Amino acid sequence: MLYVVICSMITLISSTNNSDSHTKIISRIYFDELKKHTNDVLFFSLEELDGLTINNFMYNNKIDGLLDLQERYITPAQKFLFVIPEYNGSYPGILKLFIDALDVKLSMYGKKAGIVGVATGRAGNLRGIDHLTAVLHHMQVTVLPKYFPLSNVQHELDENNNLKNTQTIKVLQQHAAMLINF
Repeated sequence: MLYVVICSMITLISSTNNSDSHTKIISRIYFDELKKHTNDVLFFSLEELDGLTINNFMYNNKIDGLLDLQERYITPAQKFLFVIPEYNGSYPGILKLFIDALDVKLSMYGKKAGIVGVATGRAGNLRGIDHLTAVLHHMQVTVLPKYFPLSNVQHELDENNNLKNTQTIKVLQQHAAMLINF
């Protein structure tokens, strides 16, 4: 595996607020792979939102906790890795709500992103990946052309929540290398 570390800060976003999810497990596995090759990576789970987004003030940048999260995880990053579960044929509404609450011109414009789709079905959330790609393009975020759709995730994990399929591990490593060098 060739890693030419030209990396800038990457924020991995575990894109659900469901604390008991395959998304969080896959996010941690991917984060560990990134950490093998760079220290410039942060882990952000939407669980940290903890009610910060659904209220009248979210659009006015007046919620201190939300501003803190934006300043800690989003603004300093030059790249993002979104690990998105399939929710009703797309990505979670909490992710869209979080993005809507951000000052996207300040924190997202001109940056780069990679996307991993997670699904218990057989398509790896391809539709959700397409939907998020469209939103990111609207915000002038350049998206890594190689997606990583992870299908039947429940069959990819062993009893210790490690990936057990060597081909899936290889694809994850290749995707991580592409993101780092992107």
